[in-house]
Amino acid sequence: MSIEAILNKALSQKPQYKYVPEFHPTHGNIRALTLEGEPFDEKNTKIFAYYGVPEQIEGKVPAMVLIHGGGGHAFHCWVKQWNDRGYAAIAIDTTGFLPKTVNAGAHEGDGENWEHELNGVFYEEGYVCAPNNDGMKLSGKRIEDHWMLHAVSAAIRANSFLREQPEIDSQKIGVAGVSWGAVITSILIGYDTRFRFAVPIYGSGYLSEALSDIMQVFKTPEVKKLWLAETRFDEVKIPVLWLAWNDDCCFSIPSNSKSYQHTRGNHEKTRLSLVNLLMHGHNPAWQREEPFYFADWVVNNGSMMPDVTDQSAGDRILLQITADEDVRIESATLYYICEPMRYEVIEKYETTQRTFMVGQWNTLPLTLDGNTAKGVLPQDAVGYYHEIVFVCNGKRMVVTTGYKED
Repeated sequence: MSIEAILNKALSQKPQYKYVPEFHPTHGNIRALTLEGEPFDEKNTKIFAYYGVPEQIEGKVPAMVLIHGGGGHAFHCWVKQWNDRGYAAIAIDTTGFLPKTVNAGAHEGDGENWEHELNGVFYEEGYVCAPNNDGMKLSGKRIEDHWMLHAVSAAIRANSFLREQPEIDSQKIGVAGVSWGAVITSILIGYDTRFRFAVPIYGSGYLSEALSDIMQVFKTPEVKKLWLAETRFDEVKIPVLWLAWNDDCCFSIPSNSKSYQHTRGNHEKTRLSLVNLLMHGHNPAWQREEPFYFADWVVNNGSMMPDVTDQSAGDRILLQITADEDVRIESATLYYICEPMRYEVIEKYETTQRTFMVGQWNTLPLTLDGNTAKGVLPQDAVGYYHEIVFVCNGKRMVVTTGYKED
């Protein structure tokens, strides 16, 4: 079967699930459960998940599917973040792991509390663990056994689960993913068109063109043939917030920018946010306000995320900023580099050696005149983008133009 046929089958199936009271977290209005997953090696699989709802519910609430990154699992702390904002949420494990202890998934870096085994209450005759993330090493595998297929199918099934819950507004379900979870999200939204919005954090499409190590995965012939998210971006008709670190050690912003430009053509609410000094990890991602603000704008009649129209000509920078009255534009800044962007394995940001952008970002403040930003592009700038910092309800956030090279 083709990927599309398998995922369309998952889309049409009624979700099967079981609550696992023995592993309900001890705080928050959150429960543990397993969803029936895609068959693997011709055996049944289980997807572990945490599902939580706000403490106070009036009518139906919006909801989120939450997809962890590499080394992570289902995080109930992430579920609670969204619950505290008035959203129901389900966090799924996309790598076949199950908790060994109550409260596994309370924070990043608790891998010792998880195992890739069906033990105790999770054991059931005829079931095996779903495949672990194998770095997309696909040679010789049937489509049905690809890790990415199982991961995307798990997110589809989580969406179907949410849509069956009586407290959820099925027209207001979004999805967010961190790192590998953002890669899954970028692929997912090309197949599951039921989502109302998406927030991929760090990862994106166009990864076969990435400058970082992820390119080595996505440039292989099998992956390029089967799993490039951008091949289905024309199907993505929902608003997407592409949130990224401007000096990521795992991804590179030309890919985020191309993903933004491609999907922006399908929905005017699509935005790009390239964040300086964000760093890479679940914790930095969870600390950003932009995903919550974007979600509220799309499904809760919140203030719009400012829109930036680049009307620059030659070296004259001219940006037109559209924003609601309760949004204050705090600053406009040009970020630029003086040689074409390239990545090498280097020490940077007081980390161990990883693949980072060579060099540093230069900045130049732009002059704000109402909702217009002006400046002059330095003659030695070869790659650049524009950052707008805005404030709403006392919270500072970032929206940007796409990265480009002259």
